[in-house]
Amino acid sequence: MRGVRPRVTFRSRMVIRAPAIDITFENLTTLIAGASIQWISPPRDESNTREIAVSLTNGLTLSFRSRQWVEVIDYGDDLRTYPVCLIEDNRRDQLGSLLPLNAVEIEGRIHATRQIHALVLLLQTDRIDKLSAFLDADLEQALENEEKLYFSSVSTGSLWAALTGLRGTSVTAALTVAGMFFSEARDALLRTLRARAQSLEFDVLQKEMDLRFSNVERAIDILQRIEKIKDSELRDRVLKSFGSSLAVFGKSIADLPKEES
Repeated sequence: MRGVRPRVTFRSRMVIRAPAIDITFENLTTLIAGASIQWISPPRDESNTREIAVSLTNGLTLSFRSRQWVEVIDYGDDLRTYPVCLIEDNRRDQLGSLLPLNAVEIEGRIHATRQIHALVLLLQTDRIDKLSAFLDADLEQALENEEKLYFSSVSTGSLWAALTGLRGTSVTAALTVAGMFFSEARDALLRTLRARAQSLEFDVLQKEMDLRFSNVERAIDILQRIEKIKDSELRDRVLKSFGSSLAVFGKSIADLPKEES
């Protein structure tokens, strides 16, 4: 029947003998957003199944078991890449046609993302002297090559990029950037589905989750590090630079999550 959405299930290979969990089609789109295809396995002639497997770069595999059944198989993230949407490809002209992505805007958003990442990393590693020296230039010049921001993949359509790093501090900074300024819907959904596969109760799930990387705590930590800069002139310059990079994404420091009073 036309217009009928297929059944979608989720199965985690990270949990022994995990049952399949029914999820919504909207859950499916959240899980695969921004991922690229690594490989596709067509049906094997010697088998009686018509199943097709599609491996994605985010650790998930889509198993098309039939026209009406898609299973998401979770093999686990490498926990070093964080997909973010730099530009939504949803702008249309008066006739409803999609507008092409502007190259200058793409360049500006990548530059701003690099500057935010470098700023966060220098703050997290207490290199205030480097901030002072490179703040009016390219902050990434203050980093070693292994500390710089890398894209492990870039997808077409909306500009999605998987942020990553080559060193632990850079990976942590990439996670901070992704979590502070972009949606954590996919990560939160994965955690919930894995917990359901383990039959965890809601209150246990809350204790099991790693809350150190919540949006609120990330934003508070970075803003507190900026406020601790003793040189008031440098502190104001850092805030201005931070705000300028956020403005590229239509955001401001006031938009960042804040601690509830």
